Amino acid sequence: MHRVLLICFCAALLLLGGAARAADFKLADGTTVSGEPVSPNERGVILKTEDKLSTRILWSNFSPEALQEFQKDARMKPFVDLLLAPPAPAEKEKAAMKKAAKKTAPAAAANTFAPPERPSANVSITAGLASPVGLVAVLLFIAAHAYAGFEIARYRNRPPILICSISLVPILGP
Repeated sequence: MHRVLLICFCAALLLLGGAARAADFKLADGTTVSGEPVSPNERGVILKTEDKLSTRILWSNFSPEALQEFQKDARMKPFVDLLLAPPAPAEKEKAAMKKAAKKTAPAAAANTFAPPERPSANVSITAGLASPVGLVAVLLFIAAHAYAGFEIARYRNRPPILICSISLVPILGP
């Protein structure tokens, strides 16, 4: 018995909750549409009436009052915020903004910096090899020669230390 009452109570809440969400929205041309907004996106919104869904109504077709109503819904706030004009600042806020602009203007000019100097035209290959990337490339080259000497020593059945050290000298080794 309690379950039946609980199910009836939940069904009544769902029906009343859906009816409470439906609202009348005024369009820019003066007509009104009623329904519950169900699918907002960047182009517009689809309204759900009692028995069917409306076609997508563009945001530009709604009046500013309707857009303010939509702004109260968290799902539609990002789309509607761009369309509503920001409120005009009060006189005190305008004066405070002017004072802040005057204070920050000289500070912005003081924070300028000179661009870094370009390298001179006499850059050699040693400058490239002395950089961290150049050093890694040289170390990889040396390691590859030592590994090649090690493989040759294994294949020819020679002492690996002797062949690896000879292979590090570019003229004598592989």
